[in-house]
Amino acid sequence: ILLEELAGGELPATRIIPRWRSIEETKGVLPCEDVREILKAQDQLALIPCVCQRLHPHRECDVPNEKCIVVGRTALYHLKRGDGRTLCVDEALRRIEELDDYPLVHITLNQKGVNLLLCNCHACCCEVIKPMRSQTKVELTQGLAKSRFLAVVDPEGCRGCGTCLESCPFGAIQMKSHPGHDRARAFVDPDKCMGCGVCVLRCRAEARAMKLVRPTDHIPETIAGIYG
Repeated sequence: ILLEELAGGELPATRIIPRWRSIEETKGVLPCEDVREILKAQDQLALIPCVCQRLHPHRECDVPNEKCIVVGRTALYHLKRGDGRTLCVDEALRRIEELDDYPLVHITLNQKGVNLLLCNCHACCCEVIKPMRSQTKVELTQGLAKSRFLAVVDPEGCRGCGTCLESCPFGAIQMKSHPGHDRARAFVDPDKCMGCGVCVLRCRAEARAMKLVRPTDHIPETIAGIYG
């Protein structure tokens, strides 16, 4: 099944799932936003090579190739084809934790039920994220729905190291002067922030957090009425 089949609808075809460690202290997280609960709810899991990386053999990143998780009937399809390997829930959770070492974004279909895939995407080669990096704020969310969260910075704790700026897949972070501080600190552009949680995990000073800013109905029950 190709994501292009869902393009052109009234809603973005895909959505961000925040990195779970970035929202574990946040109240109000839905099961469909917690990757641990998503994986535990599946009856079949398989790990497959990243299709996007295959399309970009000269990619800039050094992230692992075997990093996308497919579920349910999609997992069975890939296992039958011989291009995936079965995962138990514990193995899938360990793989997700291993991928925390890289600035990867969880992406799935834009609906509450996760019953097709859980991609772990990198900005330099993802067919969803890569085109967005040159788009305007108005166009930014047309193909990919933001999560319900926004990254926020504590200027008192920020060291101004710039790690978050380098890691943000969407170019949502700038270094700016804050009143009362002698050097530039990180600033998040709320229009560009997609709520992926990558910067929270990468912050060495632990000066970043995720704030819940959107209602539960931000995530539709189903997309296109066919994958519910």
